[in-house]
Amino acid sequence: MTWVAADIGAQITKRRWEAEVNDNQQWKRYVEGNCISWLRSALEYGKETLQRKVCPTARVSDRSSRDGLTTLSCKVSGFYPRDITVTWLKNGESRQQETYSEGILPNGDGTYQTWVTMEIDPKIKAHYSCHVEHESLLEPLSVSWASDQGSSGSDRSAKGLQPNPPCFLCDEFRCERL
Repeated sequence: MTWVAADIGAQITKRRWEAEVNDNQQWKRYVEGNCISWLRSALEYGKETLQRKVCPTARVSDRSSRDGLTTLSCKVSGFYPRDITVTWLKNGESRQQETYSEGILPNGDGTYQTWVTMEIDPKIKAHYSCHVEHESLLEPLSVSWASDQGSSGSDRSAKGLQPNPPCFLCDEFRCERL
C-alpha cells in the first residue's frame, strides 16, 4: 500500500496518500474489482466496432508540377482498422524512398484515409501503380496510372480500373464477402 513518486515535487502527495490508509484500501478494492469488470463490459460492448474491418478504396490522380515533372497522388480512404501500407511501384518495384506521405488521418465516419505522392518525369516511360495492403483485403489492391493520361489532373478510381479486390466485412460471428 505504497505509492511511487515520479519526481521530487510528488513526494508531498506520496506521503499524504500513504497516510490515508482507508482510502488506499478502497482504491485497491476498486482497481481489483469494479474497475476490471467495467473494463470487460466496455470491451464487450465495443467489440463489434473495434473488431470490424472495412475495405479501402484507392484513387490515382496526377498534376503538373515544377520543372516539367508530374506529381502522382494516390488517395486511399474508407478503411478500418488504421494500419495500412501504401506505396508507389515503378515497373513493379517499390519506390518508397521517393514517396511522400502525410500520414494516416481519421475520417468523420470512424474510418481512416491517407495519401502518398511521388514526382516523376513523364517523358520517361514506365508503369506506375499505387499498391495498397490492408488486413481487410485478401490480396493487395493495385491501381495503375497510365502515362498516356497526360498531366491533366485526371482521376481514376480503383473500382473503375479493375474488379473490386476480394474483401470481407467481419464481426465476431461471421464474415461476409463484399
